[in-house]
Amino acid sequence: MSRGGRWTAGALVFGLAVGLRLAVAFGGRATAIEDGRVVIRDPDACYHLRRAGIIADRFPDFALFDSYMNHPRGAHVIWPPLYDLVLAGALRVFPAEPPGTSAAVALLPPLLFASAVLVLFRLAWALWPNRPGFAILAALTPALLPASLPYTGFGLLDHHAAELLMTAIVVAAIGGALARGEEDTVPPWRAAWGLGLAMAGALLTQLSLVVLLAFAPLCALFAARGLRSRALATMAWALALAALLVLPWGLLYARGGAPFRHYQFGLFQPALAAAAALGTAVISALAGRHPKRIWIAIGCALPLLALALLLGNEIAGGFGYVGRSAPWLASIGESQPLFAAGGAAGVRELLIQLSVLALLLPVAWLRILRGGGHDPRRRTILLASMLFAILGLAQRRFLPHLSLFIGFGAAIALEPLLVRSPRRPIRPVFAALTAIALAAAFLPCIAALRREEEPVIAFDRARPVLDYLRTRTPPTSHFDHPRAPGEYGVLAEWSFGHFIQYYGQRPAVTDNFGDHAGDPLRPREFFLATQEEKALALTDSLRVRYILVRDLAAGFEGLIPDAETYRRFVARAVPQGVDRGRIEFAPAIEPTLLYRLAWRYGSGFPGAGGFVPPVAHLRLVAESQALEPVSGGGEVPYVKLYEIVPGAKLEIAGLEPNEDGVFLSAVRSPTGRRFPFVMLLQADPAGTIAVTIPYPTTAAEEGESWIDEGEIRIGRETGRRLPLPAITNADVESGRRIAVGDSLGAGSAAIGTR
Repeated sequence: MSRGGRWTAGALVFGLAVGLRLAVAFGGRATAIEDGRVVIRDPDACYHLRRAGIIADRFPDFALFDSYMNHPRGAHVIWPPLYDLVLAGALRVFPAEPPGTSAAVALLPPLLFASAVLVLFRLAWALWPNRPGFAILAALTPALLPASLPYTGFGLLDHHAAELLMTAIVVAAIGGALARGEEDTVPPWRAAWGLGLAMAGALLTQLSLVVLLAFAPLCALFAARGLRSRALATMAWALALAALLVLPWGLLYARGGAPFRHYQFGLFQPALAAAAALGTAVISALAGRHPKRIWIAIGCALPLLALALLLGNEIAGGFGYVGRSAPWLASIGESQPLFAAGGAAGVRELLIQLSVLALLLPVAWLRILRGGGHDPRRRTILLASMLFAILGLAQRRFLPHLSLFIGFGAAIALEPLLVRSPRRPIRPVFAALTAIALAAAFLPCIAALRREEEPVIAFDRARPVLDYLRTRTPPTSHFDHPRAPGEYGVLAEWSFGHFIQYYGQRPAVTDNFGDHAGDPLRPREFFLATQEEKALALTDSLRVRYILVRDLAAGFEGLIPDAETYRRFVARAVPQGVDRGRIEFAPAIEPTLLYRLAWRYGSGFPGAGGFVPPVAHLRLVAESQALEPVSGGGEVPYVKLYEIVPGAKLEIAGLEPNEDGVFLSAVRSPTGRRFPFVMLLQADPAGTIAVTIPYPTTAAEEGESWIDEGEIRIGRETGRRLPLPAITNADVESGRRIAVGDSLGAGSAAIGTR
């Protein structure tokens, strides 16, 4: 193929990678662009935009600390700086008023991923310079596989597309450095420059790419026996350069207070890179023939020992992360093992995400191991695909990394069938059948194109509530410069945290950083509490004013329930697909605030264990339009927002001691729905009933909850009926005491009864 044909093939692969992602974005149910701005539905993308926006406005402030996380304490941002700096630059060039962004900025993930495909195309061309079909197959396959689609689509401004690009660059650079190292005229330090820059870029892009620090020397160990020492020396130089380039950023983060942790960008990453460089240098010295190799090894081993003592606990923690030992990680679908839902479900997911071509990977591995991998780039691809296959089995989030090498595996596996000598050319019919078979291999992948990601569904349901937070709640300070905490926070299960921070523009108690920046278990104590006083004591300590409640099943899962909590509240879990299932709850769930707020609007109701009292200090202020069915019939909004209020204090005097009664009312919700608010009453020994009501009897403005009908019934035998007095928003928000019935003051208004 001519040079022009090569450029054409590369442009075609690049265009297909971008085009597929645009087609998925604009062919789905959700609107991608509204009022000239792209709607961002990915929670992590929301936080990247939040941080990048602060950097763009306040450079050289790198937004290393955010008081809107882990409210009210705040937390250090765990992400490395490179991607957010690139995103901040894009926001400066193509500005748009948040929330949302311009279409040019939203194109960044498809363009980054398509660039990764071009890197793979160039690598494949080096492997098959006279076989353009193989190069196109190797690069086109990851462009079409759906494994990366949830991470690299239009508007999915998370770091994953950049992470995949850096993975492709590093793997290609390792193969290229090893190939150059086979030339005796190229010294190891010179062959290492490009790889060192690539490794530094990877470490500055995403935390999980520290696995490449071990991958690089592993590739060198698989070099040809006579060149192994040179290959190791090349890797040692590259790792040392990466450590030096990353160190200034690590110092910057450490100066800003970032802790030394494997899940936090800071000094850990350059220290780990330095340890990898020293360890590789030790092996290189021992494997070489240099007369001073022993002294070189000892000189590198001593600082390596010190770094090993410093890094030991955090390296162990990193292995624990991949093994999902943390409860929070186990609750995230992408962090679960591929076969978490069983063997059949795992195989089906593999074929959907990576196509039938994934089954050719073991064939490619065997071919390379049996002598088909003389080129060091082939051995590099072998090890990269093996590494990410292992990681993909442990955590499904690494399947996109594995998808980068599926096309290479297919090409290597099919070489014996498709590469013939000039005397035995491939017949056109056989070539056509092969092309049809390869196209058919992608058919199972179509199922992935019809899927809707859970965060997207959750965002679309919650959007009216998030808009209410941003536009109709009291503003909080320091949103654009979050060094000091805001006046109040919003409590919700962790998966809504970044939405609250970006779209709601309010501090969140927990968010999608999980236990890397706070305690994601804190909402559990509130939502599973059965006593309102105990729950409100927690919100007081956290300076919480609003409670966001999602649908019951997802809300329960978002609390990261442990085994004991499951046994207590869940009667049966019915699997439905890989990620989600249907939960049938036990009666023990009924007294919890989660159930009462999600399905009962905070009203009292007769439960399996007796009458469950209402929630007196939480009033519904916003709700979603989308409705979820409840057991026993009826529907309730998927997402609701409650405000903590003192509540109006109604007092009824002149009753018989211990005389009982009932408070009956119908509340008009913010969207115009009606729901009951009921409580049982009983007089004290002095004949007085005191009751707290979180709703007014008139709406101060449109879109507020208010009681449009209600009465108080006293005594089962006498059946006296007292109309409700007029209750204003000011009464509810100040906790004013109001007399009812015979003790009503002259001129007091009352609303009608049914």
